[in-house]
Amino acid sequence: MRDLNFDINKFLSLNPKSFDWNTSTLPFIPEEKGSIGFIAEEVNEIFPEIVRYKNGKPEGIKYEILPIYLFKIVKDLVLGFTDKVKSSLNELEIIIENGATQIEKLFVKEITINSAQIERLRVNKITSKKYCFESDDGEIICFDKNQIKELLIEVELCTL
Repeated sequence: MRDLNFDINKFLSLNPKSFDWNTSTLPFIPEEKGSIGFIAEEVNEIFPEIVRYKNGKPEGIKYEILPIYLFKIVKDLVLGFTDKVKSSLNELEIIIENGATQIEKLFVKEITINSAQIERLRVNKITSKKYCFESDDGEIICFDKNQIKELLIEVELCTL
């Protein structure tokens, strides 16, 4: 027993066709129009592993084994994609653990966040329509630009 190894590019180079059966040479085939599949003679030149032979000549395709080859291709694609995503996340210094994402560095022009808990924040400038503060007892108080101006004026007057 050994792993299935084959040239994926050769397999993917196969070209399915739409065709009508030649009932003069194959009398057991009902007269059907518009069949689809592979042409055994063409496949024999590219990927003979899936060709069925009669008297040493290509007779048909082993369609029953095609899903095994397709499974291998899909599996390799999924594993390759997963490895590529992991590698890309590592390069970006992004760690995903138990569904939580940790980003070492983040540079964005604009971001929208509905809710965030930040332990420490250092900023050069904050722009907001409202500034809200929550006390330890859960009380929330919010100020808009005009209210902050009024508060600053009031404090300035009180300190004079």
